[in-house]
Amino acid sequence: MKNSHRLTAVNGVKLICVGTAAAIALRSLLMLFFFDFDTGFYTDGGWTAWLSLLLPAAAVAAAAALCRRDQESLGPWQSLRRPVLGALAALSGALLVTSALVMAVDFRAYLDTGASQFESVRQGANHVLYIAASLLFGAVQLAGAAGLVSGRDLFVKAPLLYVPAVLWGVANLVMVYVFYAKFSSPVENVFSMVGAAALLLALLYLCRLFAGAGPQGAGLRLLMTGGPAVMLAVGSQTVDLAMRLSGKTYAGELPSCCQLSVLGVGLFVLAAMVSYVGHGQEEEAPRQDPAEGEHEA
Repeated sequence: MKNSHRLTAVNGVKLICVGTAAAIALRSLLMLFFFDFDTGFYTDGGWTAWLSLLLPAAAVAAAAALCRRDQESLGPWQSLRRPVLGALAALSGALLVTSALVMAVDFRAYLDTGASQFESVRQGANHVLYIAASLLFGAVQLAGAAGLVSGRDLFVKAPLLYVPAVLWGVANLVMVYVFYAKFSSPVENVFSMVGAAALLLALLYLCRLFAGAGPQGAGLRLLMTGGPAVMLAVGSQTVDLAMRLSGKTYAGELPSCCQLSVLGVGLFVLAAMVSYVGHGQEEEAPRQDPAEGEHEA
C-alpha cells in the first residue's frame, strides 16, 4: 500500500512538471505571436492567455488531488545526499546574493543622484527590506547547498535557519503587489500576484518541513502550494527572461535581477518536491542526526 501511495505522490509531482512545461510552451506562444509589447495588450482577444493559464492549472489541480491521497505516507525530510538539489540551492543562492548586491549599489547611487533603475526605490523601506531579505536568503541557500550535497542536515541543530526564505517570500509578494501587478489582463495579474503568494506559501511549508514541524502536514502542503507556485513563477519568468534577451520588454515587468531570483527559487522548490517524493518517505521515519545520515545511491 505504501508503495502505491508513493507512486501517487511521484505521479503528482510529475503532473506539476507537465503543467510547468505546458505553461512555458503556451506562454512562449502567447508572447511570440499574440502579445503587443508596446501596449501590453493581447492581439487575439486573450484566448491564448487564458489557455496558457487554465490548461497548466488543470494539471496542477490534478497533481494536488493525487498528493492529497498520498498524505498518509508522507514523512519527515531525510538527511540524504541530494547533489542536484544542492546545485540548485547554490544557483538560487548566488542569484539572490547577486540581486541584492546589484540593488544595493543602485540604491546607494539613488541616494546620491536621485536616479534608479528600480521603481521600488520610491518606497525605501520596502526596497531595503527586499535587499536584506535577498541577501539573507541567498546566504542560507549557499550554506544549505553544502549540506544537501554532503548529506548533513543543517536544520537538525538549527531548525529555524530557513526562516529567511519566508521573509524573502513576504518581501517579494509586497514588491510584486505594490509595483509590478498593474496589468489590464487578469491572467497577467494571476501569474504575478498569485504566483508570488503561492511561492511564499511553498517556502513557508518547506521551512516547516526542514524544521521537522508537523512533517506530514508540511510535506502535503508543500506539494499542494508548490505546484501552483512553480507553474506560475517558473512558467512566466522563464519566458519573460527569454523575451528580455531578445530585446522585448513590457511595462510592469519585474526587473531582470528579480526575475532571475524568482526563477532560481522556483526551480529550487520544484527540485525539493521531486527529491522529497523521490526518496521513499516512511510515515514513521525518524529525523536523523547528520552524522548518521543515509547516502543516496
